[in-house]
Amino acid sequence: MTNEKTEPEKLVRKLVAMNDLRIPFSSLYQKNKKIEKEYALGISNYVGQSADFGNSVSAYVEKTEKQKARGMEEGIEEFSKQYPRYGNILKGLIDEKRAKKEVYLNYCVNLGYKLNDNEYINVMRDIGLTDTEAEAMFPKLMDISARLKKKQKQGLREILVG
Repeated sequence: MTNEKTEPEKLVRKLVAMNDLRIPFSSLYQKNKKIEKEYALGISNYVGQSADFGNSVSAYVEKTEKQKARGMEEGIEEFSKQYPRYGNILKGLIDEKRAKKEVYLNYCVNLGYKLNDNEYINVMRDIGLTDTEAEAMFPKLMDISARLKKKQKQGLREILVG
């Protein structure tokens, strides 16, 4: 018997590894997303109170109204097969656009300022990492973040708050 792995075996092993990594990454992502939303809502309250944000950061709330199409195509297709007359009426109603109001918090670190390492490590603690885990992971995460940032736009960020 050889230790050489077949291509399908290698692919299955990669999939198992990916799944094993997805679980903790997903958990951390969900915690991060929840806490990020809490921070954003808190900041939007400060914006509403015309609070002083100092010199290093900016934040403002922007309300938008977007046209959104209604969905659930598969169910509608099945309904239309069973009830063609009503299906056509339903499709017509769904094709109408509906206005959806959204409120975004826009925020950034102002030019010439940056966050310090402890600010990053503290939010890593907020999502459930221990001090040791946060401090050990921080340098590598920042390397990865810097590499990914080259592919995305910088500056003003936004998060949906309402």
